[in-house]
Amino acid sequence: IVQTGAPDQPVVWRAWALDKRGVAHDVVLDAPPPVARGSSIIGFNLKPKGRYGVHQFTEDGSFLGIWDLRSGRRVTKIPLGNQFGAFSTFSPDETRVAFCTEAGRVIHVCEVGTGREVCTIRLTGRASISGVLFSDNSRRLLTGDNWGGVQVWDATTGKLLRSAQAHRSAVTRFDYSGDNRFYISSSNDGTVQIWDARTDLPASPLLTETGGG
Repeated sequence: IVQTGAPDQPVVWRAWALDKRGVAHDVVLDAPPPVARGSSIIGFNLKPKGRYGVHQFTEDGSFLGIWDLRSGRRVTKIPLGNQFGAFSTFSPDETRVAFCTEAGRVIHVCEVGTGREVCTIRLTGRASISGVLFSDNSRRLLTGDNWGGVQVWDATTGKLLRSAQAHRSAVTRFDYSGDNRFYISSSNDGTVQIWDARTDLPASPLLTETGGG
C-alpha cells in the first residue's frame, strides 16, 4: 500500500491485490477528500486472505479507517480522539482488528465490520507494547512489550491468561508454525523463544543468535 499524489494534489492511497492466479490488480482506496497529507497506514493483513488494510486519517477528528483492499471501499472507521494508533493486526478469520494507543499502553480489539469495540486492555507498570498478533484460532491475542515480556490475552474479554518474562529487550515479532502447533517470539536482544500454542508454555530453551555466517 502506497501514498501517491503531487504536492498540490489530493492524497491518493493505492493497494495492489493479488488474485488466485497471482496477478496484481491496482486498487485505489476510497479515502475521503479531507484525508490529510502525512496520514499513515499502520497495518494490513497479508494472510490468510489479506482482504483488509488499516489507515489512520483525519476527518473532523482522528480515525482509523478499515478498507477492503479488493474493492477499495472503506468498511468502517473507528474514532481515536487525539490518539495515534500503532501495531495493528487482523484476526485470521478477519472479523476483528487489534491496535494500540496511548504510546502502546492500551490495546483495543474491535469488530472489522462495525468498528464496535470488543474489549480494551490496559497495561500496568512501565511496559508498552512492541508487538501484537492474534492466535491462529482468533480467540487469543499475543503481545510483547519493550521489556521483553510476552502476554497472552483472551481476545473477547481482555482477560490476561498468561504472562512471562521471555527476553531481555523489546519483543519485535510473533509467528506461527505452518501446522499452528507452535509460535515464536523474537526480540531485539537476538533471542527467539518457541512456545507451545496449546499451553502457551516454552517448548524449548531460549534460542540465541550466534552471529555466525
